[in-house]
Amino acid sequence: MSLRCVSIFALMACCLSPAYLSAGSQSVDVEGLSPVRLQEATSINAMSTELLAARLDHGGLSNAMVSSVSLYYALAMLTEGADKETRDLLNQRLMRSEGSELNVLAPALAQAITSPFIDGGPQGAFSLSNSLWSNSGSDAPPSCHSGRPFEFRESFLARGLALYGANHQSLDFASPDATGAINAWIKEQTRELISEVIDQEVLKCLDWTIVNAATFEGGWAESTQRLPRYDGYRFTDLEGISQTAETIRVTDYVAPIASFPDGSTAFELPFFGGKYAFVVHTAPENTVDMGSWLIQDSLPGFQALVKSVLSNSNSPNQLTIQMPVFAFSDSIEMDKDSPLPRALDIDRLFSPTAEFGRLSEQPSFVRIIKQDTRLEFNENGVSAAAVTVIGGRVGVTSVRRSFPRREIVVDRPFSFAIVERSTGTILFNGVLTSLDATQQAVQTVQ
Repeated sequence: MSLRCVSIFALMACCLSPAYLSAGSQSVDVEGLSPVRLQEATSINAMSTELLAARLDHGGLSNAMVSSVSLYYALAMLTEGADKETRDLLNQRLMRSEGSELNVLAPALAQAITSPFIDGGPQGAFSLSNSLWSNSGSDAPPSCHSGRPFEFRESFLARGLALYGANHQSLDFASPDATGAINAWIKEQTRELISEVIDQEVLKCLDWTIVNAATFEGGWAESTQRLPRYDGYRFTDLEGISQTAETIRVTDYVAPIASFPDGSTAFELPFFGGKYAFVVHTAPENTVDMGSWLIQDSLPGFQALVKSVLSNSNSPNQLTIQMPVFAFSDSIEMDKDSPLPRALDIDRLFSPTAEFGRLSEQPSFVRIIKQDTRLEFNENGVSAAAVTVIGGRVGVTSVRRSFPRREIVVDRPFSFAIVERSTGTILFNGVLTSLDATQQAVQTVQ
């Protein structure tokens, strides 16, 4: 993993505290909202499509995965430190329901979509973790850093802890020990799926960081077999190049298929426990330009597609599904000069005029936002992790009935998502375009 990356999504072994729901005397009746309506009051699913589309548009069409949930909760913590127009901007960007309070709905949704890890079992689990880090001062060159200690407001630290469980540490950002401490925290929270993220050259030029880590691990609910490479299965990538690959195969899986007017199909593979699912969208058989289909057809309608798959009441089929085994890492980076913040309408956060008076008495602005992701897909299930870092400077078996049989061989590029079923929240989403081993390297969007 490249040390240039300073953001990841990570799974945690602990659950969110019920205290997340008790901060503030807001007017929103969280208890009166269904899990789906709770998610729909936020912009998480909309952000998932926008973020992935921006990643592919500006970073090139390749294997990619993002986590809007990780970015969302990093920005939610940042909102607690924002003032005036900057706070309004973040609230408008993160909420869809007018009059709703972010600091009520965001913690409530976090509690709804997370579940604890059960070591030694295949139970699907998703966890969020947050932390705050400030620079205690250093002898770094003035051109890189102010050289003065940075102090968060006590009220900001209290809100971060009460709402999002974010603990705070003060470190000398110019010291390698600071880099090691943050990376050690990330490695622990991601269950070692991602280990080295923080680059000392970047960290020593920051005054503060907000880190969100989120991780998913789940074993398949259906019996799955791993098959070796053989000529009977070939994956054809965007360039039309076919290659053999190891695959997983699920047989006698009874479930409905979602079919769409363009001829594409989508299905879900459930994880053990039933709370989470892996959703796959495959192109029509006659599709020639797979790249255009992914960008122009699959991604724009992915929110509606997930909702359709989760609520699918079509007659079930007895399915045989074959898919490639794959794993890859991805990374995005945003600063004041990159196009991604403009695509997400958060570019004003990078302006020295941004208002973060609730964060600290020292005027500051966002210098960098990074997110690293990692996905591993095999016969045992799926492991996925992402961490988002916002860095600032001063100044995401029984007898069955008989059903129609259908075989699905996923042998071309496809889009996918990991979703929490009760809320319909898209936790991770991405595209697989190639099985080339070089695609497992981190792709960085500047």
